[in-house]
Amino acid sequence: MKAEPGAAVVGIDWLVAGARGDAPLAEQVAWLEHFCGWLRAGRGGDSDEGSEGAGRVPSPATRLRFFLGVLDRHPDRRLAVGQLLRATMREMDGIGLLCDTGLPRATAFFQELVGRIAMKVLPAPPAPNDLGALFGRLFPDPRDAQWIAALPATTLDGLVALFDAGNETPGEGPGGRFGRDADEALMILASQVQAIGMSQRVRQRTSAERPLDSPFAGLSTAVHEFVEMPNTGPEFAAAHAAVKSHIARCVRALMDVAAHLSSYGLSIDLVYQVERARLSLERMENLAALRASATVDAVAGAEFAAKLIRANAAQRSIRALLAENTMLMSRRIVESARKTGDHYITRDGAEYR
Repeated sequence: MKAEPGAAVVGIDWLVAGARGDAPLAEQVAWLEHFCGWLRAGRGGDSDEGSEGAGRVPSPATRLRFFLGVLDRHPDRRLAVGQLLRATMREMDGIGLLCDTGLPRATAFFQELVGRIAMKVLPAPPAPNDLGALFGRLFPDPRDAQWIAALPATTLDGLVALFDAGNETPGEGPGGRFGRDADEALMILASQVQAIGMSQRVRQRTSAERPLDSPFAGLSTAVHEFVEMPNTGPEFAAAHAAVKSHIARCVRALMDVAAHLSSYGLSIDLVYQVERARLSLERMENLAALRASATVDAVAGAEFAAKLIRANAAQRSIRALLAENTMLMSRRIVESARKTGDHYITRDGAEYR
């Protein structure tokens, strides 16, 4: 199942014939990287079916449809690819993909900044079982998010069916594995957000009089009740609604903190922590919505994957980190100069009088 050394992009014949579900994990990962490389080779091509006759390169979406069509004509190879996908997912840890990929990881701004600089100059440590690291290698360019989010429902349903091809083990399908990893990721994110929200620096800038009155206080409990409940019945719907309510209240509390910082002074580390909590709450909302779906929603899954790709690109960007965390501080500097500097124009009716 090895591609020729030095070959930048393999062909579809190699992909179809080279898939083996019983191969070692390293070979399965290599097959996935070659497959995504073959898809990306069509990036920028026209997605119209008639464009290929004009000599243009087929788009990734067209290549994916063609690949699925070839597998439909070769049922034995379709079963092999489905077995490879399930075997790879079984060996990989997907929790980090859901709760770390695209999100700030450090506890302070300058720690995050140093970490991103180190990522630019130092090689990443080997992580053979980390699905998040593999996801970053499969989709390293933020432009991948565009064609993935635009995939038609028929193609996405074909991917889900391919994943389940020949599956005889309950819970090994894409929905079962994603649900388990999403539960763990939700609990991790809830604990991190709760720690930020219950810290003194955040609490003293919210309207809650007591720590137990903070919306962050019950976040982990609400998430735990949600993930422990079977995905059926009115009780599960109520638990999902409770999680969404807690997330919305936490977001409003963070907005209060941001408003307080804008009026009474800034701390760049606190701005970073507030943004980290906000992004984590947004990820929790997406995961809870996918987790609450009774069936595998392929369209929503593609949109979520596109968000992960964009967030992962932004998470590696030093420029994005500086822009996110200095915007509010720059605004405060301008406000301070307007209020304390020399000025000859009144700001409101009271000053005019």
